[in-house]
Amino acid sequence: MKIIEDKEKLENELKEFINNEKIKIDVSIHRYIKENNQRGLSQMIGRRYGYIWENITSIILKNDSEINLTGNIYYNEYLNFWINEHSIHINKECCRESSQKLLLKFLEETTGTSTQDLCDYSFEYNNIKYAIDTKYRFNSNDSKTVREIANSANHLKEMGYIPILLMKRNKIESQQAPIRKFEKEGWTILDEKKAFSFLYEITKYNLEEWIKENLNIWDYLKDYHNELEKLRYGKNEWKF
Repeated sequence: MKIIEDKEKLENELKEFINNEKIKIDVSIHRYIKENNQRGLSQMIGRRYGYIWENITSIILKNDSEINLTGNIYYNEYLNFWINEHSIHINKECCRESSQKLLLKFLEETTGTSTQDLCDYSFEYNNIKYAIDTKYRFNSNDSKTVREIANSANHLKEMGYIPILLMKRNKIESQQAPIRKFEKEGWTILDEKKAFSFLYEITKYNLEEWIKENLNIWDYLKDYHNELEKLRYGKNEWKF
């Protein structure tokens, strides 16, 4: 059975990370209240909560001694994989290398492939390779972003990974057209309870319970309750 061997170490890491994030939220909230302006506040909450979700899940997986958690898988890794798979018919090694370098140079100059990632992190569990992309929820209207995320599933599958979209909130809270496209292209969406169950199966750590005990941002912002309610960002807007 996989377990977190040093639970105290794990929870100290989680606590340190969350304390730093709470400070960042406090600083941002102070600015919004000072300016008496709610514009951009919803986006700030979404960004911070998305960042928190990505990091607390990765911290837990990193503390599983039987898992080797790796970082982002970048698009240029897929390109290298694709080129190697499709250049085997070129007999001369020098020609193969020259072709690879020329194609990579063209793609780098035209698409910026070195900075585009396909997922947040990856690992192997029970001889299965998982590529994980984390989302608090998804409400983007940007067609380029939707297309890139959808296409990433195909690239990851070709590289031998199972693409998992790990969502903190229930997927019904996200825009449904992108969600349907992600699923159609190959992302397995594990949302809310399913996400927690997936993490618990691997690590035997109850992240859902830890969140209930440690991530009540509204209580942390108690000094700002009146001002936030005036900005129409009361308790319900701060549920993680």
